[in-house]
Amino acid sequence: VDALLRNGDLQLRLLDLQAEDTAIAQLEHRRRSLPEHAAIAGAKTVRAQLGQDLIGARTRVADLQVDVDKAESDLVPVRERRVRDQQRVDDGTVTDPKQLNALLDEIAHLGRRIGELEDVELEVMEQLEAATGRQDMLTGELTELENSMRALIASRDEQLREIFTTYERKDIF
Repeated sequence: VDALLRNGDLQLRLLDLQAEDTAIAQLEHRRRSLPEHAAIAGAKTVRAQLGQDLIGARTRVADLQVDVDKAESDLVPVRERRVRDQQRVDDGTVTDPKQLNALLDEIAHLGRRIGELEDVELEVMEQLEAATGRQDMLTGELTELENSMRALIASRDEQLREIFTTYERKDIF
């Protein structure tokens, strides 16, 4: 009879152990299959792509800023020359009719050149404005995504804490 009791106790202990193993396996499965894991992985992929896009946008803005600065620096000497030539005409320092005609032709040419350079500058400035808008949009999207990721990570961490607390308290039965 003693052997039968021990055998029954052993069977009960094995059943308890099996129940505990099952509960642990369920908690482990719950831990691995949290939906936040997939959402965080997806968000990381999107964040990497947004990061690459943002690098491209920042590069584009920097390149266009260089182009705007160049366009402006190209305009400065042409404008200065036109002002100097106009002053010579206005001062009356050029008295020779041929030289005066040549100077007036040059002033007209410089005016056309200034118009062309200003058109180029305007076009580049418009491109810069569009590129800056895209950069700002991507920066906003990245910030929003990172905030979302922080919330997902916090949610995942809270659920993991609950799972580990359940396991530690042996509330798994």
